[in-house]
Amino acid sequence: MASSLSVTARKTLGRFTTFHFVHNQEFGHVDPIFFAIFGDELGPVWHLEDIEGNQHQLSFNMDLNHPVLTDGWYSLRVFYKMQHIHQIVFRYVGNSTFHITVFPNMSTISTGAKFLSNLIRLRKKHLFRVKLLKSQCKGSHLVNF
Repeated sequence: MASSLSVTARKTLGRFTTFHFVHNQEFGHVDPIFFAIFGDELGPVWHLEDIEGNQHQLSFNMDLNHPVLTDGWYSLRVFYKMQHIHQIVFRYVGNSTFHITVFPNMSTISTGAKFLSNLIRLRKKHLFRVKLLKSQCKGSHLVNF
């Protein structure tokens, strides 16, 4: 069921930042940790809206090891005139819906390099989603109810 509140007015459940680096970049990176946390509720189609009410739809590949946004990324690039380094903040409000903010040319090459370096380092690690049942965390161990 869709919320009657506008995307900008909805409560933030999570967020991540990605970067557009070059004029012909064909996909957008998704933070693997964000996907590990919210993966159960994210679908293959994401709905985006900016502060001015502009709406976009992107396809998400649902790959835990290399999560990226694909179809629709080109249209997003063209709409926001992304030709150089742009920072895009995705604020998750539920139901595969995001409020986005695009910051044009606000980032440096070193910021982009650090982002990619962290992304590569995360890909070398394995992320797991674990659902705990009838257990509760007490300090550094689990206790059964």
